[in-house]
Amino acid sequence: MFVYRPDPLASSLGDQLRDLRRLHRLSRRVVSERSGLDPVTIAKLESNEGTIASLMRLAQVLDASLEGVVEENVGAWLRDLRQRNGLSLAAAAAAAELTKPTIINLERGSGRVESFLKVLRAYRHPPRLWPRAATSLGATVFHGDATEVCRGFDSGSFSACITDAPYHLGGVRPSTIQKMISRWNDGIERSGPASVSYMSPQWSDADWDNGLPEPHFWREVFRLLRPGGHVMCFCAPRNAYLTMTALALAGYEIKDPIIWVFRTGFRGGTDVGRTIGKRALKERGVLADALVARRRFPSRGHRGLPRAGYAIETDEIAELVPEVADLIRENARVRDGIRPAYEMIVVARKPVEKTLADNVVQYGVGGANVRSARWRSEDGRLRDPMTVVGEMDPSEQAYFYSPKATAEERQLFVPPSMSNDHPTLKPMALMRWLIKLYGGVRGPILDPFCGSGTTGIACVLEGRTFIGIEREATYADLAKARLQRAEPSVREASLERRLDPGSNRDGELPGGSPSCP
Repeated sequence: MFVYRPDPLASSLGDQLRDLRRLHRLSRRVVSERSGLDPVTIAKLESNEGTIASLMRLAQVLDASLEGVVEENVGAWLRDLRQRNGLSLAAAAAAAELTKPTIINLERGSGRVESFLKVLRAYRHPPRLWPRAATSLGATVFHGDATEVCRGFDSGSFSACITDAPYHLGGVRPSTIQKMISRWNDGIERSGPASVSYMSPQWSDADWDNGLPEPHFWREVFRLLRPGGHVMCFCAPRNAYLTMTALALAGYEIKDPIIWVFRTGFRGGTDVGRTIGKRALKERGVLADALVARRRFPSRGHRGLPRAGYAIETDEIAELVPEVADLIRENARVRDGIRPAYEMIVVARKPVEKTLADNVVQYGVGGANVRSARWRSEDGRLRDPMTVVGEMDPSEQAYFYSPKATAEERQLFVPPSMSNDHPTLKPMALMRWLIKLYGGVRGPILDPFCGSGTTGIACVLEGRTFIGIEREATYADLAKARLQRAEPSVREASLERRLDPGSNRDGELPGGSPSCP
């Protein structure tokens, strides 16, 4: 897999431009059409020749920016560099072997690339072009459609795919499912959602849960995985069979799923008694008196718009409409379902080549790494991983303990100017455990629906390379910001432990969060 790594000591600015173009799999002709620059100009820029205006236009098309440059203002950045070096215009011109008017022109944002590079050499500041998608050398987040971004990676690039894909929590009719699976069997890609998720009315941008990854997407991930590579996909229990079917049709072997147990599931479905009361109130024209503005589900996320909700209890509703009071009380708390207490992690594997032993030796993946995923329970016993994990009773020490993410963990590595309001955040301990169990001994980890970047941080903590993809710009930016803060913190903590083996004895992660097994 080609992953861009800017190395200004080993490559020129032109080499970095060429590498970025190759990263995006663009020919000079295509870049020319998108940028308005002719192919000859692009070739010259890739040879460190041309104008600064053309350079910035090309960088914009390649979705990259010069490190340190804010809002494409190269001139202000150069002036700031000169002043930080304590140089006057004349001294800068002498150091760069240029004329003073040339320096002035560069600080106005114009001039030649050749002069620009001379100035940077004089300031001892190698030019670095970074893709705006990149977060760090070891963890990268791309903002875009998962299928489209995946098509840009080379086959066999990843050791595992760990993701929290859309759950498709809408009520899908059996007839719709039959048509859906029939199309899957025929290899037809569905266009548009099969139904609307019940989460859709809760957000203003809520079409992301109106479907789930289908066979054509999983076939693309199949291509990216090494032989024996695993997919671990979080699913709502009632739709897990659809994910398993999609994976099986895409060529995977379905393994035993992992059950993640918790105690804080969302309340299940519509209350029939309240629905009856609402209808009666509406018929009498007093519905508005019983409603107030309420925050949309989920309340923790603070993302929803206000909606109308009941301001009074069911018994009080019954008093307003006595003609249906008995019916309301009889059906109070009759719901479409019960509160969920677990999610399924569907586990599937790309078939191994030859035998499992041969595959593991050659590719480093294929089996469950039981030894790495062991943990020591409170009674001091070393426990092997099992297919049930989560928020267990203390007496159930045979199961890996991993409750839902706490409020403190939710804000781990989040910059002060941002807040992590992702509604389906997964616990760091669980993601690290999955990486140890099925991530193989080496190779990058893919998360095509990476949300706020928890899988990426888990990879950083485990010393693994990470590639994430996120469609929603808000969460893509949040994931990038978290990873930018996580990697230096982890690196510093690792250095501290090497210098002082007795440090960090209390098992604290950078940022003060308790360490994860």
